[in-house]
Amino acid sequence: MQPSDHEQLMLTLINEARADPEGAADRVGIDLNEDLSPGEISPEPKQPLAFNPELIEAARVHSDWMLETELFQHDWTDGTAPRDRIEDAGYALEAGSAWAENISYTQASRPFPDLAEVVEDQHEGLFRSPEHRVNTLNDDFREAGVGFREIGPGEEDSDAHALAGTMKFAVSGDGLFLTGTVYRDEDGSGTYSPGEGLGGVSVETEANATTTWDSGGYTLSLEPGTHEVTFSGGELEEPHRESVTIDDVNVLLDVVDGAEELAEEPAENPVGRNDSSNASDAGGSGAQDSAAGRDLWDILVFSRDGLDSGHQGPDLSQYESLPGHTVQQDVRPPGHQFANDAGFGG
Repeated sequence: MQPSDHEQLMLTLINEARADPEGAADRVGIDLNEDLSPGEISPEPKQPLAFNPELIEAARVHSDWMLETELFQHDWTDGTAPRDRIEDAGYALEAGSAWAENISYTQASRPFPDLAEVVEDQHEGLFRSPEHRVNTLNDDFREAGVGFREIGPGEEDSDAHALAGTMKFAVSGDGLFLTGTVYRDEDGSGTYSPGEGLGGVSVETEANATTTWDSGGYTLSLEPGTHEVTFSGGELEEPHRESVTIDDVNVLLDVVDGAEELAEEPAENPVGRNDSSNASDAGGSGAQDSAAGRDLWDILVFSRDGLDSGHQGPDLSQYESLPGHTVQQDVRPPGHQFANDAGFGG
């Protein structure tokens, strides 16, 4: 299971926001803690998230389900919950683990001219929403899965074009990761764009090795310490070498073919795990028990405009009367919808 180019783009956007939370808020014209308690999100850099194939699978399964059922929600009608899908995909939620899920949905009456722009819009919409922003910038999380599913007219009895997205965030155990993207900056944007990733590149240290996915992304599990990392082969023109030190957080190392390596290490002290109880389906054990008593909520941010006949997408009016749910008009373009969920492992 490997990420698509657009799933890689979403993780890139998430990690860019985590590297500079205040800068990310400034770019969309909001305060970092807008509609949150003062200081709930700190401005310090957050550790980068590494793709986990099992979380990618869990995310895609849910995006498929949303398109097939035309329902926009976290829990399936048979009672299957986000945590169930994480574990069903093979991701072990050990004691003290934590997870969260953001979902998004975009629908249009004509083909998306640029799917990357839709992904960027979904990321911005999620970041503008305070509860989704908390999930996105939670420094506890170390791994992620992104699952996008797109349909067009004639698929799933749809008369419209739709993109459903699920973003999984998780931490379980003490594993640390070196992560990043190997790409060629063909559009000169200074960051990864779909189609620029270099696949089949060997990423090796003295202790471990992996190969970049077709998207150019990679995840390499490493023990704390200083490691000499070599990138070679595949579509990479020349080998790249970099010394990387891992303490108690993940490290991001992008390699831009034809340019100098870009290494980035976040703050050393991530926040405690029992701060991540912003959930509509939270549970826990041990140190997490205190968080389970907090108010449970879910939020859906959406626009009703621009929906066609046929595959109408989910009817969100049902949520307006549910306790603990907020339904509000979206500030993003018509057709976008967002929701989130989180919890703890026991």
